[in-house]
Amino acid sequence: MRLQRGESIYGYDFDHFMSGELQTCTLVGGGKAGKGEGKVDYYFNLPAGPITRGGTCCFGEASELCRLKCYAQGGNFVFRTVQRAAARSYYCSQREDFADRIVYELGRYSVREAKEGNDTLFFRLHSSGEFYSPNYVKQWQLVVDKIMATSFATRVALWAPTRNYFGGFMPELIKLNNMADNDKAVVSIRPSVLGVGDAPPVVPGLDAGTTVVDGLGDCPAVQASIINTQNKNKIAAGTAQRMPHTCKGLGCRRCWLSPKQTVTYGLHGAGVTGPFKREES
Repeated sequence: MRLQRGESIYGYDFDHFMSGELQTCTLVGGGKAGKGEGKVDYYFNLPAGPITRGGTCCFGEASELCRLKCYAQGGNFVFRTVQRAAARSYYCSQREDFADRIVYELGRYSVREAKEGNDTLFFRLHSSGEFYSPNYVKQWQLVVDKIMATSFATRVALWAPTRNYFGGFMPELIKLNNMADNDKAVVSIRPSVLGVGDAPPVVPGLDAGTTVVDGLGDCPAVQASIINTQNKNKIAAGTAQRMPHTCKGLGCRRCWLSPKQTVTYGLHGAGVTGPFKREES
């Protein structure tokens, strides 16, 4: 997938980003959350949804979850600033200096984490978006190579869920998943189900799979997020407290550090309709 002149993502066209903005933008997000939520882990996001609609999810049309219940087509992901950042990250991911820029930013955040007394920087790929091509997977292989060759202040743990565990993606995903598990870096690539209630995928060469159920599941962060949604009126009225719902805030690291353990997420973001809604100005 490579956009050409005249094409666009989220309404931002190719020419829009061929400017100084790409030279100065920050690619890695995270480090803090909204009021009362504490800190969150670091992440790199791309446009959500199927490629036919301007997203990066190659199997977006085939997956029930992607097509009908993708949380990245609602909530904060519909804001103009968030979509702009995702589109910008997509263009940046095709630049020759992409890996160097990611490593530079992670290095800065690694120092921040060390100053806070943490020995690991936890980094998630694709809260929205996907591995959109084998060459893009190779970009992340290069990132890991550079991390391994650099003296960071902390270890870097990288986790990425994916539904693109088919065909030409597989050799590169398996290579990425098995590149590091040491005091410098940890990589965990987890295959995700295509439909609600499906068994966690078992893909040789990748870490344990994840599934989604119509319930709370066993992920503490998603459990808290669902409960907060159920109690939103009580929270607004002051009769219930909002629960912390970030991995960092809850101290849960299963997705990064437990490669043989499956994870069951409760369905969140259900009922989202009209993909790629945009915030009106």
